[in-house]
Amino acid sequence: MDMHRFFNRKLGIGLTIAALLGAAGYYPLVPRHKPLNRQFVTETIKRGPLTQTVSANGTLNPVVLVNVGSRVSGIVQDIYADFNDKVKKGQVLLRVNRQGVGMFLVISSGDSQ
Repeated sequence: MDMHRFFNRKLGIGLTIAALLGAAGYYPLVPRHKPLNRQFVTETIKRGPLTQTVSANGTLNPVVLVNVGSRVSGIVQDIYADFNDKVKKGQVLLRVNRQGVGMFLVISSGDSQ
């Protein structure tokens, strides 16, 4: 039993010495952080043009999408607004030719009699 203790003690001491030697050998290999040699340049304030550019890739989607309908039918004669145009309340978007609608009403009312 004494021999077993002796062997374990020698093994423990040997492993401790090996670990210390390993750490001592590794220490010079670790990179050191050297202080940066920073140099600053100062300049007087001047007025001049300021340019800012923003670029992006992808698809633009509207924040609000509104479907526009009409209470009358007919052929569109003029279009005053296009897709993605900014419009205001009450602005005329298109003009409908209603001459054909009047004729259609006369004909349909004649058919119902």
